[in-house]
Amino acid sequence: MEVEGSYLVARTLKEEGVEHLFFLMGGPNYEIINNAEDFGIKVTDFRHEQAASMAAHGYARVTGKPGVTTAASGPGTLNFTYWAIHSMG
Repeated sequence: MEVEGSYLVARTLKEEGVEHLFFLMGGPNYEIINNAEDFGIKVTDFRHEQAASMAAHGYARVTGKPGVTTAASGPGTLNFTYWAIHSMG
């Protein structure tokens, strides 16, 4: 039986207690989003990576639950770094 990587990512997110996924849609993460929805994870699409990161950061601070983001590969992923670093301190 062949298992897709996107399925494994979504399943692991669910197993780790992720209830909400913030994302910027793109080809590389399309199937992750679809599988996450199949596992009952709420998904919210944004138009910019920084906005998705800010939302995930705020969600984590308010709920105490993991704030998770995903986006397409490429230069836009650098837009995640500010809030990823900011959320650690």
